[in-house]
Amino acid sequence: MAYTGREMAAGPADVFAVLLDPHTYPDWLVGTS
Repeated sequence: MAYTGREMAAGPADVFAVLLDPHTYPDWLVGTS
């Protein structure tokens, strides 16, 4: 099984806040723009 990872200069709370904000979906979620 393949594994892909990415390191970010953001804490878990910051990442979770972006995931919960539907206004940011077009910036990172494919097929929403």
